[in-house]
Amino acid sequence: MAVLPPNTNAKMLSNAVRKTVLVSLAIAAIGFVVSAFLNFAFLGVGLVLGTLAGAINLRMMDSKVAKAKYEGTKMAKKGIALQSAGRLLAMTGVILGSGFVNIFLAIGILLGIVIFQAVLLLFMLKNLNSSGAF
Repeated sequence: MAVLPPNTNAKMLSNAVRKTVLVSLAIAAIGFVVSAFLNFAFLGVGLVLGTLAGAINLRMMDSKVAKAKYEGTKMAKKGIALQSAGRLLAMTGVILGSGFVNIFLAIGILLGIVIFQAVLLLFMLKNLNSSGAF
């Protein structure tokens, strides 16, 4: 895990994660309503599913990093890399598989994940900036 700047604490980071989940779910809900209004309901469903997938992935990664930090072994860190690659492969399969069902569903899932990651990045940058890292 990267070394945090001196003014960054765990509470600040957990607040950023909580805000990320809430804001990205709000964006997905708005996207769902707009896409349903425009007769692209599968796109909206995909947005919500992609956002939920991003949130679940973040929670799983957080627990694995905390466990590896506690254990501190190379095998634990290697396990994180393998599990991350497995989740990436699984999500790729879900997106490709949903593309065979409905292309707008696949695009929505992909956009939901991208929106979640972008919101997470913005909140982390904001917190790092306010802590004096930049």
